Order: sequence, then C-alpha cells, then structure tokens
Amino acid sequence: MLTVIALGSNMGQSATTLKDAVTAINAIEGVSVIKASSLYRTPPVGYLDQDDFVNAVIMVESQPDPVALYERLAAIELEFGRVRLFKDGPRTLDLDIICAGDLISSDVRVILPHPRAQQRAFVLVPLNEIAPDLVFPDSGLTAAQALERLNPEDLSGIERIADAPSLLWAPLSGCQPIPYSVPAAAHAWAAGTSAPQRQQLHLQQAAPGNQCTLSAFISLQPASCGQLLTADPQRNANMPANANIRLIVGLGNVGAKYDHTRHNMGYDLLELIARRYNISLNPESKFAGLHGKGSIEGHEVHLLFPTTYMNESGRAVGPLCKFFKIAPEEILVLHDELDLAPGQMKLKFGGGLAGHNGLKSITAHLANSQDYYRLRIGIGKGPDTYSWVLGKPSPVDRALIEETLDAAAVDIGLIYTQGITRATSAINGFKPLAWQK
Repeated sequence: MLTVIALGSNMGQSATTLKDAVTAINAIEGVSVIKASSLYRTPPVGYLDQDDFVNAVIMVESQPDPVALYERLAAIELEFGRVRLFKDGPRTLDLDIICAGDLISSDVRVILPHPRAQQRAFVLVPLNEIAPDLVFPDSGLTAAQALERLNPEDLSGIERIADAPSLLWAPLSGCQPIPYSVPAAAHAWAAGTSAPQRQQLHLQQAAPGNQCTLSAFISLQPASCGQLLTADPQRNANMPANANIRLIVGLGNVGAKYDHTRHNMGYDLLELIARRYNISLNPESKFAGLHGKGSIEGHEVHLLFPTTYMNESGRAVGPLCKFFKIAPEEILVLHDELDLAPGQMKLKFGGGLAGHNGLKSITAHLANSQDYYRLRIGIGKGPDTYSWVLGKPSPVDRALIEETLDAAAVDIGLIYTQGITRATSAINGFKPLAWQK
C-alpha cells in the first residue's frame, strides 16, 4: 500500500536524526522507501518559543496495515530517544502517517488521512516536492490544491536546507546545494502547472549548479490515494451526511465567579474559536447574550454566548435563530459533559439531553427539536454533581481540558473545509498527549 510518512525534529542533530530514521523505516519488514523529499527548515507551529524544526516527507510501499506500521514507527521514535514535552512542543523525532492508499479511518490509533495534514505547510511543502498530484481521499484535494489554500504567512520562514543532502543519497557529483525559496516553488505548483511542467522544474533544479534531490530522478506520475469512502463508526447513525453550521453556541454561566469552571467549558471553547477566527463577541440585548458574526474558513458563522445563565440558554438561542432564520440542524452547541472524562470530547447530532439544563432550555425554544449538533467536552464526575460542575478542575484535569479545547478549536474548522464526517473523526478520535504512547 502506498503510504506517506512525515518526519520532524527540532532537538539534537535533527537532520542526522531524520536521515537515520528513514534508514530505520526502510529496514521494517515489508516496507520499502520509494521517494523522499529534501530536508526543510520550518518555523514552529502552536508553541513558538522553541527552535525551528527540520521536516521531510517520504513515500513508502507498506505491506503492514496502517496500525501495524504505526506501532513500528512508534518503536522507532522510542529507539531514537523520542521526547515531546507537551503538545506542539519540541521533540527529538516525530513520525506521522499522513495517508495510506485510499483508506479513510477513524481508528483512534491512526486517523487517516491525518486530520491536520492539509493545514500544515511543513507537511504540504515537502509533499509537493515529491507528489503534488497525490489526492487526499477525504477532501478530494491534491497536495498542490491543499497547499494553494494555505495563507501566504503559513509559508513564511520555510526553506530547503542549503547544505542538506537527500535523505537517502548524497548529492550527485557536480551538483552544489543552493538556497531554495519554498514559497516561490509552492506558488508555482499551486498556479496550475501541469505534471510535465512540474517534472521539468525538478529536472532544472537537478542541473549542475543546483541542488539535487531524489525527486528529480524519480518519475512524477500522479500518485492518487483514490476516492473510496469507507463507513465511519465515529459518526452516529442519525448524523446527516453534510452539515451547514451557521450558529455556534458556547454554554456557561455569566460572572467572574464562574470563569473557567467545569460548567463553562462551552464558553471557554467559544472564546478560543472567536480568537482564532478574529470574531468579536459583543453584548446584544435582543439576543440576551454576547453575539458575533464572522467567517470560519470562508463561511459566515454566528457565535453566541447566552448571558441568561445556563438554565435559560434557550432565551438567547431561540430569538437569534428566528431573526436570522437558522434551522436547528444548522446549530452547534458546545457544552460540558459529565459522562466523558477530562481529555475526551465527542461530536454528535441529536439524541437525548442527558439531564443537561442548558440543552433542555435550548430544545424548548426550538419547538422541542433535538436535531442540532453538540460538541460534548468531558469534565468527569464528582461526588456531588452541583458542586462539581460549578467548581474548577484540578491542575491535572485542567491541563487535559485545555489541550482538548485547543484541538477542538482547530478541528471545528474541518467542518467547513472537509465536512462533518472528517471533523467527527478528528474530534472523537482525539487523545491528549499524556495518553499517547
């Protein structure tokens, strides 16, 4: 099975680590490396106070299934002294399966395609070097098209390392490594150049005086992951195949004493979304809450925090939906969930209310319709429900919840870029760093 693997490191001798890791991957029984990108220096994403990363992408033919391959890659990470101190933090070696044939999988061990690969320049730039025509089976986008969708600032600071040889072989005689402008090449691919033109570009880069890369000497035939869609067990059976979310509601109680309590996790997530997409939340008396309108991934969306207190949240949601003609199935409600542990979250459509008073109120103001989306954020259970939900999480639980909220703020964008099924797979399959490996 044709499989794409991304490699990254920013601790120790990163370039040497990646080259040695490729050798180790090639030694896995039933795995053969067939293409490898150049090494790229990339700025960190998320946590910025750390060294730049060295990144690359390889393509392999793999007989082991993705889960078996994932387990072997995890073992290689450990063999290389893997250290990752926290989410988005520095690490000695990171190996991720990006795509495996035409598979779409929501297995919590290996979500395929990788849920964030199509948003990451440090994956897409090296991938475009070796397989711009590869198709992501969930979105139907080629690697080149996904790269084109990135903002120019996402490409800023990425450069091919001037003195780095290929991951597999040293440069050929007569070829001198030279600095390479990634944004210029990326935009050349994104501008709609044909496969023969891209191949010619590689050959020009491999001419004497230019940097030689493995991809310059391997045929760039389109490598498609296909269009096969498989059943997704993470999506509940009654969830619509498509979603048009026009309103996102974050539930909580108003007032400083409730800030960051367990019952306010919905509002905490709404704040992260508003910040991420630069949407201002302002008091709106006719909607009894803080309201903002803006764009999420090119789609107009309303954000709402009811200031009615949790038990009367519907008094805010009902009038807003009536005014803007928003149907129940176009609503996503963010709320805390006792039946999920801190570090877990689940996206669902419809179903019961599980005794949640905020959901009860919203349902009552939607003509008793329960046909809206909910993103349930785990807070766990305590000995007394009332004091538990109005209390603040322990430091350990808070760290798990914050990591969950950060991931959710990113994954909600997938609803608009890749669809509700893909977003559900990413959200429901999320695991905090402390639970991994």
